Amino acid sequence: MKTAELTGALLDYWVGNALGERVVIERNAIYNADPVRDMCCWPLPDGLGLPNFALPPYRPSTDFELGRKIMEQKGISAALDRDHWVAGTHAGFSSSGVLELHHMHSGETGLIAAMRVCVELAYGPEVPEILHSYQRVR
Repeated sequence: MKTAELTGALLDYWVGNALGERVVIERNAIYNADPVRDMCCWPLPDGLGLPNFALPPYRPSTDFELGRKIMEQKGISAALDRDHWVAGTHAGFSSSGVLELHHMHSGETGLIAAMRVCVELAYGPEVPEILHSYQRVR
């Protein structure tokens, strides 16, 4: 799957993996496994008997506090460009004084664009398809 196409729980999952976090994607059975309603979260220890909605969410693409920390750590900047957001890592300024970015991505929000950059820094322009919520890449 292309990094530029990651959204929602899949984007959050790959950000977590890029940062070495132990995260999983929980399928939302309440909504007939609608991928739009899937959730990326930190798993709880086995045997607690808690339902999926009790798992602590991991949402760097929508949680500003978490996403901002990742952006600072990775040196990622985001800016609004007319009707969409762009993000990338600083490369410097051109001879005409224009800021140049590496690993540039766009998105509906600055956090989505920035988290795509985070994933590309770790995995490149494509990530493997995942088949199971517990699958971990490393």
